[in-house]
Amino acid sequence: MSRPLGIVYFIRCGDSGPIKIGYTAKPINGRLNGMQCGNPEPLHLLATMPGDRGLEQSLHELFAVHRQAREWFRATPELLWLIDELARDAYAPRTPEPVHGLRERIYGLGRDMVNRMRAAQQASQQIDPEVEEIVRASIRSSRQMRRRRAAAG
Repeated sequence: MSRPLGIVYFIRCGDSGPIKIGYTAKPINGRLNGMQCGNPEPLHLLATMPGDRGLEQSLHELFAVHRQAREWFRATPELLWLIDELARDAYAPRTPEPVHGLRERIYGLGRDMVNRMRAAQQASQQIDPEVEEIVRASIRSSRQMRRRRAAAG
């Protein structure tokens, strides 16, 4: 039995605070209102994407080195870039993707970060060790997912 498809969301606390990566199977406005009720800072919905808890957990793993508390993460350039990509895609017409396709897309974004890292190295720029660890963790997760899929298929 497949997991229920819901919404993976990105909510920011205040204008410069941490970002929550969460999942809900209910309407996102109700979730946002419920969170705002217990928070003195204004919360801003930055982006959403169709997904399940597995996708939410994959994102948590991808940004684990930037975790502040539970599902709240520092607003790093990489996380903000991902949110910008999702927000931009929200307006592009396309057919719905299966959840495993969305996971592959996230790992594709990780590969893009690898390419950015390599370009920066070639330009003799310093690479943030935290960014490097995110990318390496993303690649490891992607390889593990392909191995599991190959073993099951």
